[in-house]
Amino acid sequence: SENGHLAYIAGQHNLSTIPVWIDRSGEIDLLSLPPGDYGTFQLSPDNKRLAIQVNGTIDQVHVFDLENGSGQRLRGAGALRSPVWGDDSRVIVRWDKDQKTMLARTAIGTGIEPEVLMINDGTSLPVPDSVATGGKALFYTSWKANSDTHMLSLEKPYTSQLLIRTEFNEWGTTLSPDGKWMAYTSD
Repeated sequence: SENGHLAYIAGQHNLSTIPVWIDRSGEIDLLSLPPGDYGTFQLSPDNKRLAIQVNGTIDQVHVFDLENGSGQRLRGAGALRSPVWGDDSRVIVRWDKDQKTMLARTAIGTGIEPEVLMINDGTSLPVPDSVATGGKALFYTSWKANSDTHMLSLEKPYTSQLLIRTEFNEWGTTLSPDGKWMAYTSD
């Protein structure tokens, strides 16, 4: 300021949060997870585990057991982001490694590098949204100047198909449990 005063907030734990459960009556319960700088997350299909992005110098995805609070970092050189559950034992992530952006699937607890499902062509940023009922397809957003929704087959050969392209941005695609309805966000 002009008078020489400086105001600041100490930077030690500004982004540190703890995820919570909020029930339908508004009651809040803290999850038994360590405080952290968390990003996107998804609850497992059996509601027992949480896959969550942990932001840092290199973002990673951790899977926490919600019953006992134990957690593990998913293995993968480079950054792992935007987790979605493929089934009870595999998580699909955006994987940034060696200046490439990929969609990849990784098995929990194996310590094996993620399996590459698709390598980005460099014109957009693929971000997983959800997996179709039955686990045979992944919906993802191709982020660029005008984002679109795609579907990637989760069976070999992994092929991608454009689903929604308009003059607006579309993202966050999910299917109803019976597979008959699709919901997404648009601006």
